[in-house]
Amino acid sequence: MNLKTGAFAVLVLATLPCSAVDHKVCVECHGEDGVATSSGFPNLAGQHADYLLKQLRDFRGGQRSSPFMNIVADKLKEEELETIAAWFAALPAARSSMRPAASAGRALYTRTGAGGSCASCHGDAGEGGAHVPALRGQQMFYLREQLLNWRAGQRNNSPGRIMNQVADPLSDADIDTLARYLSGM
Repeated sequence: MNLKTGAFAVLVLATLPCSAVDHKVCVECHGEDGVATSSGFPNLAGQHADYLLKQLRDFRGGQRSSPFMNIVADKLKEEELETIAAWFAALPAARSSMRPAASAGRALYTRTGAGGSCASCHGDAGEGGAHVPALRGQQMFYLREQLLNWRAGQRNNSPGRIMNQVADPLSDADIDTLARYLSGM
């Protein structure tokens, strides 16, 4: 979605009643099968429902910032948030057709740093857990953007800001290597 279509979508959504905003709006960016339609959006298929629900609540409450998602989530009732999270969670997880990047990505993923290793929370295979997102097969550009946002403090909605601590010492090259590795898991 480019800036012009994104701005149009935000205008359209701002005029919709709550009941009109349902999963059909979600699939415009996140795909009918939960696999994003653009590399800038996350794959939501097979993502943990508890994690998705927290993110939707954070968008609605302003703890996570996205002009588009803040408007969408604000228009949804709690039960609609729960339904959407459960719907995406029930879809088969996206699998990458790429192979994981060389051992440098694996080394960064398993390296213990300020908050532990990535694998200590997200799992050895990037599968995540109830409140921790699965990272395997996620869009490379999206992963890169989120790591940069964590590092810059533009995103800070992880418990205890752990992701800010983890991302802070990463170089741009480290972030690129991790994003490439994770998207190929």
